Amino acid sequence: MMRSTSSTVKEAVAKVGKETGTGRFRIDGFSLLLQKQKEKESIRSGPIIEIGGAKWDIEIWPAGDKNSREGYVRAAVCCTSSKKRLTASYTISVLNAAGEISLTKEDSAQEFSEKTGWGWSDYISKARLLDPANGFVHNDVVVFEASVTVVNDPVLTGAAPVAEGFPPAPETELAVNLGALWTSGRRSDVVLQVAEEELRAHGQILAARSPVFDRMLSAPMSEAISGIIRIPDISAKVLRLLCEFIYTDAIQDEAVLNEDGMLSELMQAAAKYDVPGLVRLCAAKASARVRVASAAEWLMLASQLRAEPLKGHCLKVVTANLAEVQATEGWQRLTQDKQLFAELGPELFQLLSPPVPATKRRRREDESSKR
Repeated sequence: MMRSTSSTVKEAVAKVGKETGTGRFRIDGFSLLLQKQKEKESIRSGPIIEIGGAKWDIEIWPAGDKNSREGYVRAAVCCTSSKKRLTASYTISVLNAAGEISLTKEDSAQEFSEKTGWGWSDYISKARLLDPANGFVHNDVVVFEASVTVVNDPVLTGAAPVAEGFPPAPETELAVNLGALWTSGRRSDVVLQVAEEELRAHGQILAARSPVFDRMLSAPMSEAISGIIRIPDISAKVLRLLCEFIYTDAIQDEAVLNEDGMLSELMQAAAKYDVPGLVRLCAAKASARVRVASAAEWLMLASQLRAEPLKGHCLKVVTANLAEVQATEGWQRLTQDKQLFAELGPELFQLLSPPVPATKRRRREDESSKR
């Protein structure tokens, strides 16, 4: 059946994104713990992962639980705090003395709610765990690592016309593969330490996409020697989004780009680590979110980060609504920054009172001379 040439095809898109967080639980004096713990007794890390609006911990039963075989350790990931049910997959690993994954078990997506957990009653035998040849225990220290991936709720975008014969391009296979590499942490050689979390990454990918990471990982920088990069100035959530873009050139969770605070933080992080594609993406999203109440704040950020298209848009919003903008807290902060205000002043005045073209000036001068 042929479609008439005048018809318009519209397409709505539902995007389902995901977030991944990783945390570690280090147990010093593990052999002593084995002597003390009885069956069904557990030890918990406390919240070490925070994603999907929920908090998670690692729980270990050194002597197993009621479902464990004799001589086995139980390990689980537990959701300690959540306001809603979540679908998440998870892995639990044991690291060796070099911080590398020596054993890992992965489970498919399960449903979590507050104070529920999933894991393995026969995670590993104590004999295998304590065998020096396996390298799981070093100086009587065992380090467990958990990674949780939460599947977010679908985000629906409004219907938009689709050009005939040109369907939207699918996500590239390269982006999918690199995204899977990031979320799994497989073959990682770099640890990003942020707040109470450690994210596993790949130095070559970070260096290829960010000149800042490239310098950090170049000899003789300490990060290159240790393989550990400490990130003290951004949150774990923002760092995960930054890395997601570095690996895939996209952000799956559109919802985070619809929050002014998160969008601003992510844009600043992208500028600091010199990821221009993400700066442009954030600036484009921010342009659609500029309102009278936030125009001065976005104008300051766009000016500081040299995001010219966003800056130009903010200037137009400010000058078109100057009286209302001047009543906002953002405008007060802008005027208190004397250097920035001095830089923006000429552009503001030019938009408020654009110069008269030379031809009009001559016409006015001629008319006045005739009088």
